[in-house]
Amino acid sequence: TCKFFCVIILFGVVNLLQLHGTKQTARIAKIGFFLGVFIPGFLLFILALVYMGQGNHLYIEVSPHTFFPDFRQLGTLTIFATFILMYAGIEASGTHIDEVENPSRNYPLTMFMMFVVAIVMDSLGGMSVAVAVSPKVLSMDAGMYQALYALIGHFNPHLTWIAGVFSVLMALGIVAEIGSWVVGPSKGLEDSAKYGLMPKWINHENRYGVATHMLFVQFLCTLLWAAVLTFDASSGNMSFLIATTLTSLVYLVCYVLMYLSYFKLIFRYKDLPRSYNVPGGIVGKTIVGACGFLCSIFAFIVSFIPTTALPASQGTSFVLILTYSFLLIMIVAVLIPSFRRHYLRGADPEQLKVMHFRLMWRKVPSIMQEAVDAARRKEGVKIVDGHLVQYVKDENGEEHVITRSDEYKNSGY
Repeated sequence: TCKFFCVIILFGVVNLLQLHGTKQTARIAKIGFFLGVFIPGFLLFILALVYMGQGNHLYIEVSPHTFFPDFRQLGTLTIFATFILMYAGIEASGTHIDEVENPSRNYPLTMFMMFVVAIVMDSLGGMSVAVAVSPKVLSMDAGMYQALYALIGHFNPHLTWIAGVFSVLMALGIVAEIGSWVVGPSKGLEDSAKYGLMPKWINHENRYGVATHMLFVQFLCTLLWAAVLTFDASSGNMSFLIATTLTSLVYLVCYVLMYLSYFKLIFRYKDLPRSYNVPGGIVGKTIVGACGFLCSIFAFIVSFIPTTALPASQGTSFVLILTYSFLLIMIVAVLIPSFRRHYLRGADPEQLKVMHFRLMWRKVPSIMQEAVDAARRKEGVKIVDGHLVQYVKDENGEEHVITRSDEYKNSGY
């Protein structure tokens, strides 16, 4: 019960901190990262490095034999799905590809460098914990504290209280990171509400441009899942694994849908102008897409296999809670947009067209600009002295000039 109320209070504070807009969210995220992620992580790595350099006992065997996981055990494969969560969201950078110089070269290079850095940093953090804490007592949601406590206690038993201080800093860092996760989905769902996929009232914004009603709905959803994972799961490790695996499953469903959309684009709309193309033509695009699609399907299937990190007695509970939680999310996700006609009742059709145009312009400005330019050429519209004018001919063949708008930016054409 105490854990449940702590989660709710912390998440409530996080939501309140987001009410002053994205600038404050970004400021909090930077401070939280430095104090709660960088400093504790750097200290943990240095202590683990010194600990290993002194030749102390290691709780992990570092050898070529143990470098790769034993994939012969099905329970090991489940961990593979949770690792996807670490790299989930990296595709969001694709929306900024128009801002990259020479994207065909620099974008994949940036993605590769980001991928390597992420693996190295995650591996160093995991190794630092593994060398100091026995797997028998390792807690998945308190491993950093256990490692800091063990390492600091090894060098000076009187300074173990510092581990508690850094745990508080890590908690603040996590809270700051959650703030970014809170605001991000709310902006996407706000666009969905504008397009009629959700009720209009959910689209309410305060003076800072924050969708307050959406934040409230997210808070209620968190309240529900916190209750399920706290009172229905029998241990902290199980709650942690269900939460991370469930998040990965939702991401994987989105990835499968994105890959299906990707295949439709490269086969049906192969001549559509793009800022970036996967090297190798249609063959290279198909291979890359097939690899991502099959990995997503594979990770989705193995996610429902109980992991070896849980006792055998908790395997059935893990699968049941994970399954009905996932089904509930999918049912809600399908059910809400099904009432779209009700949400759009009384809406102006012309306003909906303008709204759709603006949403598409925000998502793919370069492609929309090309479409607009093509439409202007077809209709004989040109820019003259900063104004949009249209040249038309009457039934006598005489040419007339029509000013479409006094201001180019407000023309909407």
